[in-house]
Amino acid sequence: MAADREEVGQDITFNSIVFLHQKYLTCFYTNAQGLFSKFPELNFRFISGQWDIIAVTETWLTADIPDSELSLPGMSLLRCDRPTRGGGVLLYYRKDLDCEQIHPPVSTPNTLWCRLRLSKHDGCLIGVIYRPPSATESANMTLLNTMLHILAKRFTHVLLMGDFNCPNLGKPMTSHPLFGQQFIKLIASQPLYNHVKEHIRFGNLQSPSILDLVLTNEELMIESVAVTTPLGRSDHAVLLFKYICYASVKAINPKNVRTFIDYAKLESLAPSIQWISHREEYNHLSLWHEFTDSL
Repeated sequence: MAADREEVGQDITFNSIVFLHQKYLTCFYTNAQGLFSKFPELNFRFISGQWDIIAVTETWLTADIPDSELSLPGMSLLRCDRPTRGGGVLLYYRKDLDCEQIHPPVSTPNTLWCRLRLSKHDGCLIGVIYRPPSATESANMTLLNTMLHILAKRFTHVLLMGDFNCPNLGKPMTSHPLFGQQFIKLIASQPLYNHVKEHIRFGNLQSPSILDLVLTNEELMIESVAVTTPLGRSDHAVLLFKYICYASVKAINPKNVRTFIDYAKLESLAPSIQWISHREEYNHLSLWHEFTDSL
């Protein structure tokens, strides 16, 4: 799915920055199960697809891998590396999107949150979340409380992408463990809507399942969800979709530059300039350069 984005004209200005409204954002999400070794493939796919938003869980990145090793042209990068083995999340967004990272009051590993400006008054919450299957009850409660805290800010738009390790979300609540039950209650209370309907994980020793979710606060915000080939040997498919919104895209703000000439001073200085005495030796271009250089 290539990013055949549509810009619909100049709209608003904030602090002398001109913004254009864009009808939708093209998005890429996957659980990479180790991104660094698969980054060349991600880079190749990006050149072909040119997405606005790229979200990745289970990056397995560490602090000794600099951002420069993960750079994509025209994209800004946010990452949250897990200090121990595995985990980690990452978010790329186009540099001309007005996006600001949100830091929750309690540190929550394996999550990234940011606010995308849509208009002067509207904003979109973007979240990238990974919950390990081995997460403790305390870690689960911290994640749920963080989600509730940030969602309480009442963003006009919400886009959450992640691997919650909560398979079979559509089954009766009693069939889920404690986290699954609490997570389903949170989704219903907002409400949030899941747009992943197909199995996207196909492990050799596991039944096909839906672990990765794309959640929004309105049912019609996602269009054209495509389940595509995983990155490398990851057993999680890549999700490509359009997020319907009216994102504000920074554009170049042209400025008028005025030049003022002091003609009186110019007239007084002109007689003192040593003009070329044998003008016939020079062509018109040389004479013009001499004139402008003298001025």
